[in-house]
Amino acid sequence: MGSDQDKTRASAPSAAQSGGGASHNVSRRSFIKAGLAGATVAAVSDHQSAQAAAKPTPVAPPKTGSKLNVIQIIIHDAGQEFGCYAKPVNTPGIDALAAEGVVFANHYCNSTPCSPSRGCLMTGQYAHRNGLIGLVNQGWNIPDHVQTTVDYFNQGGYETVLCGLQHERHWRRGTRPMRYQKRFSTRGHKDPEKRQISAERVAAAARRYLLDRKKGDKPFYLNMGFFEIHAPWNRKCYKPFMPDPQSVELPPFLPDLPVVRQNYAASLGALGFTDQVLSEFCQFLKTSGLEDNTLVIFTTDHGVSFRRAKSSLYEAGMEVALIMKLPGVIKPGLVVDEMTSHIDLLPSTLQACSLAVPDDLDGSSFWGLLTHRQYTPNKYVFTERNFHENFNPMRAVTDGRYKYIRNFSKRPDMPTVKEFEGMDIKHMGDYWSVSSKRTKPLEELYDLANDPHETVNLADSADHQKVRERMTQELYRWMYRTNDFLRGADQPEQIIDMARELKRLSL
Repeated sequence: MGSDQDKTRASAPSAAQSGGGASHNVSRRSFIKAGLAGATVAAVSDHQSAQAAAKPTPVAPPKTGSKLNVIQIIIHDAGQEFGCYAKPVNTPGIDALAAEGVVFANHYCNSTPCSPSRGCLMTGQYAHRNGLIGLVNQGWNIPDHVQTTVDYFNQGGYETVLCGLQHERHWRRGTRPMRYQKRFSTRGHKDPEKRQISAERVAAAARRYLLDRKKGDKPFYLNMGFFEIHAPWNRKCYKPFMPDPQSVELPPFLPDLPVVRQNYAASLGALGFTDQVLSEFCQFLKTSGLEDNTLVIFTTDHGVSFRRAKSSLYEAGMEVALIMKLPGVIKPGLVVDEMTSHIDLLPSTLQACSLAVPDDLDGSSFWGLLTHRQYTPNKYVFTERNFHENFNPMRAVTDGRYKYIRNFSKRPDMPTVKEFEGMDIKHMGDYWSVSSKRTKPLEELYDLANDPHETVNLADSADHQKVRERMTQELYRWMYRTNDFLRGADQPEQIIDMARELKRLSL
C-alpha cells in the first residue's frame, strides 16, 4: 500500500469477480475500471438524451470564487454491492456517478452496526471514542458535547440541511439533535410507502430545497439519508426492479437456499429502485447549475443484511462504497487503491472545503490523493463491533493482505433473527440448518490474498505466527492509544460493566 499517485490513474479494463488483500487490490482495481469504462459510455449517452428532452428549472448558479457546496448521500445495508465495484448487480445510475468521479476500491467502515458506523463517519472518531457503540433506537447516543460534521460546517459559515434519515442522535420533540439548520424530512409515517426517509421522498425534499435557493445564499452542506436498502424489501415500487431469484448470483458467503435467493433478490429490488432515484437526482444536479461547484459524496454504512456481512467484521461487513465527484477537480474514472475508512471522510471533506481540520480526529484526510498533494497512506484499518441486536464485542485490524479478528466473547457462530430482518421467519430454520454450529474462536486470522472470503482461520497455523503476533500487537496498541473500553479486559463481567458505563455517559 503506497501513495504513488500513478496508482490512482484511470484506464479501461474488463469486469469480473473481486478478491481480497494486497494482491487482490490490483485485480479489483482492473475489474472496477472495466465497469467504469462501460458506465462512462452509458452516462454520456443518457446525459445527451436527457439534455435533449429535459427543460430544467435552473438553480441560481454560485458566484465565482464562492465556497464549495457538499451533498453527502448515505444508504443503508448495501456494502459494495454495485456494478462499479465489479459485483453482478444492475446499478447503472450509481455506476454512472462512479464513472464521472472517483471510486475508493478499498474503503471500510469502522464499526459494522448502523448507528455506530454512521457515528464514525460523522465524527471522524472511532465508536468507542465518540460514545455511539450501539443503535440510537436502543438508547445509545453521541453525547451533545461531541462535535460532528454538522457542527464543523455550521462554524464554517455553511447552511446545514438534513433530508431524510439521521441515525446518530436521539430525536426529541422540539430539538435539533444533530444541530442542522434546516430539516426537510423526518421518519414520519409507519407505512414504508409514506415514510419521509424513503428514497424518493428524500430526493424530492432535496430538490425542493435546492430549487428554493437564491443567488447569494450561503454555501450548503446537504445530508441525504436514505432508509433503503434496509429491510423489509416488500414495497410495491421495488417489485419491477427485483430480478428472478433463480438467476441471481449469490455472494459466495451465502448458502444457496431458496429462502436466501428470494431474500437476496428482494434486496436487489430495493437497490434497483434506489439506484433509479439517485440517477434521476444526479441528472437534476447536472441541469441545475450547481454541479460544477458541488462535491457529491456517495457512501454506504456497512455490509448487506445477511450473515457474515452486516454486523460482522468479515470483509463483506466492513467493506463499503465511497464514490466522490467534483468536476474540474476529481478526474473522471479515477480508482483509488489505498485503504481508507469512514473516519477519514470528515477530515477529507473539511480539507476539500478549505475548513480547519480539528486535531482530535482519529481519521486523516485523503484529499491529497485526489489533488496530487501530500498524502500519508493508512498502514492499517481498524473496525469494531459492540452492540447490535446483542452485546457481542469484537475488534479487527487489516493491513490489506491479512485480517486479524479478536472476539471478546465466546458465542455460537450462528445467525440471529435480528441480523436478517428481511427474511421470512418461518424459513429461518432452513438457514440455521446449513449454518456453522461452532463456537467462534477468540482469535481469527485470514490471508485475504489467497482466501478472500475468509474461510480458513490461520490463527493457529505455525507458518503464520509472526503475522498473528504483528497483527495482535497492532490491534492492542490501537486499543490503548484510543482508550478503548475493552483494553485490558479479559472477563465478560468486566467488559459488560465497561459498556454499561459508556452508555450512561453517552446519554
